[in-house]
This record gives sequence, structure tokens and C-alpha cells, in this order.
Amino acid sequence: MPITKTCLFCIKEFTNKKTLKAKYCSNECRLNHVKQLSPKIEISCQQCQAKFLTVPSNSKAKFCSHSCAYVPLFKNCLTCKKDFKVKQSEFKKKKYCSYKCKYPNYKLLKKNCLSCGKEFETLLSRNSHYCSHICHGKSQNTGIIKICAGCTKEFYVKNHLREEKKYCSRKCRIKGIYKVCTVCGKQYLAHATYAATSKFCSNDCRFIKFNSAQSALAKNPNLRWCSAGKHTFTSKSDKRSSCNDCGKIDTQIRQLRSRKAKGKFTFEQWQEKIKFWGGRCYLCLNSLTQKAMQIEHRIPISRGGTNWIANIAPACVRCNASKHNKTEKEFREWRNKRNRSTIFA
Repeated sequence: MPITKTCLFCIKEFTNKKTLKAKYCSNECRLNHVKQLSPKIEISCQQCQAKFLTVPSNSKAKFCSHSCAYVPLFKNCLTCKKDFKVKQSEFKKKKYCSYKCKYPNYKLLKKNCLSCGKEFETLLSRNSHYCSHICHGKSQNTGIIKICAGCTKEFYVKNHLREEKKYCSRKCRIKGIYKVCTVCGKQYLAHATYAATSKFCSNDCRFIKFNSAQSALAKNPNLRWCSAGKHTFTSKSDKRSSCNDCGKIDTQIRQLRSRKAKGKFTFEQWQEKIKFWGGRCYLCLNSLTQKAMQIEHRIPISRGGTNWIANIAPACVRCNASKHNKTEKEFREWRNKRNRSTIFA
């Protein structure tokens, strides 16, 4: 039912069907009543010193317009003592012209801007890809063409997402990556979450591989199934679950996990890494057998390294022991100095 009420500003009767809390007949009456209750005060602008009206509750009002508020001022840097531009709002806070002056002891990285291609310096902690806000704004409208990891089709990516984005759509991201079956040799789509470990295109191929291994085990009583490397080996004891080569590497992987470092890797990824280096030590490039190979962290765990497969490489016992807590660069410098001293001694 419509209710009749009197307006607080113009004192006229009006009917309202929607709400019972209505106090004004129109929006104009409401705004005029607010202006009467809160009168404005004249304040002088800090930049142009012209007078302007503001509400007394707005204590932060110091400038008459945006042009006065964003006029650049010049300030003297505390370290290099050069003049640099500062906004009116940041005049009290900002004291340094750049990161070099603010953090003189910190290491700075040199990077190329993704939009203009110029070299600029940033802190190691900051993951910046652009030299300025202008380049960052331009990059959102421009991009590059990439190949999808799922369907192998070309698709357009914006510059600020070109390192992260690998798939053209959500369907391709959920589907996964194309791989080759180890039994039938056909190409199949592996799911993205199981792409690293999947080897078979279907359950039939998996059962063929499993049945062939089971039949070989049934014929020969000394044959055993290696749980780490997933192949057969000969041994008389029933208690053994892995062969000598795979067992040593499996124990090394467990020891690395106990050190509470970030990341993990499988035995299959370790074998792929050995193939990548051609069965050689990545430091001295000497050919090694699988028994003589050791797991080496390229960046040591004590110096912020991880257990991900990208940080791991095969090494011989001598190089692994002599490298100890050094990085690759430090180890090569140390080895060159030692070789020079032995030659000239």
C-alpha cells in the first residue's frame, strides 16, 4: 500500500510505494538539504595560492585541481646529491633518485625491457620486466605469437604473459602434451598432471608390458622386478626390491628429501638428465658408468639451492667432493688456479 509522507526539505506531501524509510520527495531535495547541513569553507591552494571551496570534514584537501596536485617538484638526492623530479604527494617521503642510491650495498640485475628493448637495472628481489610505467602500459596492448604446447597451433599472447602462458586455451591446458607410447610407438595426448611419468597410450599397452615382465619372472626364479628403475634384474634373495645401480640412486634421493630442501625428482627424470649430458660428468666431461655417477646440486642447498631436477646434474666422485659448497663459477676459478700452480711449480 502507498504511504503519504512529508519531505524534510520542501515540506510537501509525497507517496512512496517501495520503501518506508524515504525522507525526501526527490534526489534534488536530498542534495540541497545536505548542502545546508554541511556548508563549505574557503581554503587557499598550496601550489597556485588560489582560494577554493571544500567541506570541513575533508582535511586532506590541499590543492584546487589535479593540475596543481601533480606538478613535479625538484628535490636533492641524499647520496648522489643530484636534482630529481618528485610528485607533490611524495615530496616528504621520497629521498633518493633511484634504487642505486637507496640500496648501495644490494646487487642489481641488468635486464632488457620487453617493450622498448632498453637495458635497465633492478633489484634481485623485484621481478620487473619493464623499464618504466609507460612501457608496462604499452605492453598490455602489444604481444607476440607463440606455439601451443598441447595442440601445436600458433596463438597470440600479450607481452606481460609471454613467459607464463604455454597453452592457447583451457582445453589444451587440461588435455596435456603429446608423447610417444613405449610399446606400440603411437603418438598420444598425456594429461598435464601426469605428462612427466606417463609412458603408455592405453591400458592394453600397459598390460602387455606388465605381462611380458611377469612371464619372464615366472620362467626364471632368480629374476626380480626393480621398483625404482622398473626393469628386471637377477638376484638370489627375495627381499631385494631394486638393483644395485638404481638402489644407490634411490637412497641418495631419500637422503636429499630428509635435508628438508624444496623440490623433488623421480628416478626417470634422473635417467633423462644422464642422457642429456651423454653419460658424462658435467664439470670435467669424463665418461662415467651409472655406478660411478653421483647426484650433484649446481647451486648448493646450503646456499639456497633446491631439489628440483633443473638444479641437479651428474658428476664424478672427485668433482663432487672437491666442489663441496662452491658454485660452478667458483669451482672453475679454483680449479684453474690449482692447475696453474701445479704447472709453474
